Amino acid sequence: MIDHPSRRRVLRTLAALSLGGVLPSAFARSDAAFKQASALSTLPCEAQGGAGVQTGSEFCSNASSNAAQAHTAANELALSLAAKAPNASMLAVQLATEALERARAGKALPGGDPRVLALVDFSLPSTAKRLWVFDLNTHEVLFEEWVAHGRNTGDNFAREFSNRPESHMSSLGAYQAGEIYTGKNGYSLRLHGLEPGFNDLAFDRAIVIHGAPYVSAEMIRAHGRLGRSFGCPAVRVPIARSLIDTLAEQAFLFNFYPQRDWMEHSALIGGSHA
Repeated sequence: MIDHPSRRRVLRTLAALSLGGVLPSAFARSDAAFKQASALSTLPCEAQGGAGVQTGSEFCSNASSNAAQAHTAANELALSLAAKAPNASMLAVQLATEALERARAGKALPGGDPRVLALVDFSLPSTAKRLWVFDLNTHEVLFEEWVAHGRNTGDNFAREFSNRPESHMSSLGAYQAGEIYTGKNGYSLRLHGLEPGFNDLAFDRAIVIHGAPYVSAEMIRAHGRLGRSFGCPAVRVPIARSLIDTLAEQAFLFNFYPQRDWMEHSALIGGSHA
């Protein structure tokens, strides 16, 4: 039970553990990690730095009752989804559902209430199926797939992330699905980043979901990893159209990696707003 550190401090600790190689290999996939991630978001304001102190999270705002409801909904959803996706990081599932419920509570979803949740767990290597698409009504897994990261984000493992144009890196955080179009990469889905400073330039950068031949079992066998994109979450060509059609139903997407800066400063997962 976590009873003293602020949420921001605990997130910093989890990120530091990940940088030391603990989270990707063991900690983030353990029940203890899930329980810790869950417990740290229920701390009263007094435990987060004193009564009335703003920590940057909604849990210590005047709307604490709404935030508590969002937290409860997120925990219940996370428990259900985690059971269906045992290979995903528990921390990734917890933060994805928390971001979703906070976006709902804050009316930060201009496209309407999502019907599906797509989670990309970049703490896993590209050789792992690290993209899950969940039906938010039934909580069933609709897709479990390989997904590429940006060429400058890393080789088999993702390491670096950026919101900068021409960085050729993936970006972290929450997105909402936009419109379908057909472009140079074929049938594609535009994405709208919901996190200023972390992914809000996704539309301008033309970060979209599309099929790519370098996302395949053959590529893994030949090179020991998937091919890489210019920052887009590219998927296998044979399933691209059906996956895109599913996500076009007002999907909420969440790219996870335990990066310290994002975990401390994201408004949707309880970091500082500063």
